[in-house]
Formats: sequence, C-alpha cells, structure tokens
Amino acid sequence: MIFSEKTLNVLKNFSSINPGILFRPGDVIRSVSPTKTVLATAKVDNSFDKEFAIYDLSRFLSAVSLFDKPEVTLSDNHLTISSDKSKLKYVYADAAAIVSAPKSDVVFPNTEVSFTLTSSDLASILRAGAVLQLPEIAISGDGTDIVVSATSVKNPTVDDFSITVGSTDKTFKAIIRTENLKLIQQDYTISISSKGISKFEGNDLTYLIALEKESSFS
Repeated sequence: MIFSEKTLNVLKNFSSINPGILFRPGDVIRSVSPTKTVLATAKVDNSFDKEFAIYDLSRFLSAVSLFDKPEVTLSDNHLTISSDKSKLKYVYADAAAIVSAPKSDVVFPNTEVSFTLTSSDLASILRAGAVLQLPEIAISGDGTDIVVSATSVKNPTVDDFSITVGSTDKTFKAIIRTENLKLIQQDYTISISSKGISKFEGNDLTYLIALEKESSFS
C-alpha cells in the first residue's frame, strides 16, 4: 500500500491531537486527545487490513518521508516501509499504551445551532488568536447574528477579533479552547449542542470538540 497525500495530511494533523494512534481495519482513521476533549474521524483513500498501534506518529511519518514513493506492508507485529532497494522495519506499539479513540462514531446530541464556517474565516480567527495570544474561541449568538471571536474568557477587557458568520434567533455563547482547534484547513459545517459539545464537519473529516464550562445557552 502507498499512502495517498490525503492520508498523509490526515495523519500529520492527527499527530497534533494525540502523539499515538491505533489503526483499525478499514478506511476510517480516528484519533482522540489524551484529555478526551477532541475526537477526530477521517475517511481516507487507503484501507488497512489489520489493527496495529503506532506510539509516536510524528516519528513514523518522518520514517515514511525517508523514502521516495514508499510502499507500506503490514505484518503481524511490524510494518515494512520500502522503496527500490531500501526498506525499514517499524515495530508496532502495544495497543494498551495508546489513548485510543472509540471503534464507532459517537452519537451527537440535539443541535441548537448550525452554520457554515469557511476555510478563510477559520484561518483568520486562528491567526488572530495566535497574534493576540488569546486562549479561547467564542461562538456566540445575540438573537440576530452568529459571531465567531478570538477572545479571553477570564480577561474580557483585552483585545478581541470577531467575524460575523451567519444569523440566528437564539442567544448563546459556546467557548472552545484555541488549543483544541487543530483542524485541517477547509470549510466546515459547525453544530453546537448545549450538552457541552461541538461538531466540525468537513469533507470526509469530522471533529467533535468539547465546550468549556463558561459556555451558556438560553
């Protein structure tokens, strides 16, 4: 099997969520953060025929990058990365040593708010949060507009940056830690539930991200 660019991009992104990963049979890859605040699911171009664990995903991807057009072959206790005359034996980790995602999709609770966030707006919000050193992203509704802001919940007098992204008849404020928004850049349909969870749904890619306790719904 030769990993597609899409698969490699997903794995690179997932390595920022959890350093380890448990692959299961099929073409769906899941990762969960060690704190269980982020669950990511992606359908990829490659299909895996067995379960195996990688303890350090970034190290594994670096090993794959050593080869030109690498082919990956799965064995019982290791995989082999090969290209032309070169090959590398990469031993699997113990699955028990990995904080692994659930085997199946998590049922998302009732949705109070749903809207689309474009890739460019997402990039602008995250860039502003980094520049202004703001720890949270707030998605809020005032009964008229939906606004996404880079902000600080504990220090509301500091600078903030906001973009109006839609309309709503509801009043709410959903708070997400900026450090949990480790997303592949694309357009997302965002769903917010008062049960304390948000869903970012893109092209063959879904992130479930916990809301902070400061979130409110009326």
